[in-house]
Amino acid sequence: TKASFTTERLDSERIVLTELDVDDMLVRIRGLENESPALKATIARLTALVEEMNKTRAQRSQLESERERIVRDQARLRENLKSVGQGSDLGRRYLATLKTQEDRLAEIGTLDARLEMEIEAKTKAAEDAVRQLTL
Repeated sequence: TKASFTTERLDSERIVLTELDVDDMLVRIRGLENESPALKATIARLTALVEEMNKTRAQRSQLESERERIVRDQARLRENLKSVGQGSDLGRRYLATLKTQEDRLAEIGTLDARLEMEIEAKTKAAEDAVRQLTL
């Protein structure tokens, strides 16, 4: 008499894609073994969104670097202004530079807020794309 013994192990993992970061969503979806047109379209859409978000994050990083540079420069100008006085030619020049820098800081704040809103909108678009995906 012959007998055979078979063991079977089933692994199950549940992942809610919309709870992941957009980059992680893309990685998880790319790892699925499914070649449906809907999945391919979603992967293409998510790839584009991730690229756009990375560009936007890079822009925000540049703005933050510029903001930090301006703040350091303003500290230097304020120290110099204390020693030369506001009434001197150099003092007036320092004040004009400070005004220009303050205007730029306001622009940076506005741009940064706009870029943050763009990132939020792209994140929502990625979540919506994943929610609509049926496999």
